[in-house]
Amino acid sequence: MVRTDNLVGNGAYFKIDYYNQSSQLIQGASKTTGIIVGTTDEFTKLCCVADAPMSAKFARVQAIVEGNGVVYLDSIKLTQKQSNVYIYDTAGNYLLNSKDAFGVQDYSIYDSIGNELTYRDRENNTTSFNYDNLNRLKDITLPYGHAYYDYDPLDNLIGTHGLKSSGPSDTSYLTSYGFNNINQPSNVTFPTNPSSGISYTYDRSGNLTRITYSPSNKYINFSYDNANRLTNKTYDDGKYYNYTYDAADNLTGITDQAGNSYSFSYDYANRVTRFRDNTKNYEINYSWDKSYNLTNEYIDDNDYFATYNYGMANRLNSVTFTLPDGIYDNYI
Repeated sequence: MVRTDNLVGNGAYFKIDYYNQSSQLIQGASKTTGIIVGTTDEFTKLCCVADAPMSAKFARVQAIVEGNGVVYLDSIKLTQKQSNVYIYDTAGNYLLNSKDAFGVQDYSIYDSIGNELTYRDRENNTTSFNYDNLNRLKDITLPYGHAYYDYDPLDNLIGTHGLKSSGPSDTSYLTSYGFNNINQPSNVTFPTNPSSGISYTYDRSGNLTRITYSPSNKYINFSYDNANRLTNKTYDDGKYYNYTYDAADNLTGITDQAGNSYSFSYDYANRVTRFRDNTKNYEINYSWDKSYNLTNEYIDDNDYFATYNYGMANRLNSVTFTLPDGIYDNYI
């Protein structure tokens, strides 16, 4: 923990050096935290993630000040890096077991076609899943109740019986779902009040044009252009949003009834490169690599930015956040 007063120069930070059996510094293994400069009213935590080399015998933690000013050091704490372990079946398709850094585990069992049959959580509670002959979820048994599911001949879910249901024929806690002739959701009825529900209306192109809530009759209307892109969303209280697009169907602008506006820019690959809140004069810029990985995120002229680093198979290895006060946090 560090607190500073008018610290100028390169700032203050912590450094971890590793040494081998012969007390020699292991080159290239040192790790540093983020750097803090200026004045901080409260103690600030500086941190880093450090993996000791195989040849390391011991480590030394140093508080380093490179500049002029006053630095207050409160405490230094080393904690074991926490990690989760995930175990899959031999084909690598289904998660069988996960274990956190404290050794607490959960388990799943599947049938021969991949339906999850049982799940035991980290508090040793077991949930069981049962399926019909079409592999549709039929019921779930939890420690505190049962839930049941109904389907129509087209495999649409038309009913869910809540956890307090005494059986699959108990309709006391039934939520019902209706569908139109092209299998789009048309209505939902809730068990608390048969007159309460939600209805959905569509145009000839299958676009959702209206959602109505009963019994309040509140609604949301939706409008589309000739390319079936959403152009307007209007609420019953008069609030609305308008949407514009470019020739590649990318969303380029949003405006509302209060005059607020937001804009989006894209690169040649249709990846978003900038979001701007035009009302608050606030923007976020994005950079990408050739593999379509997000590499940088800049907010308000670099007052804040994040850097993303990737390893093999384009898997995210680390994220580094840089804040306006010069504090750097690394997550791996």
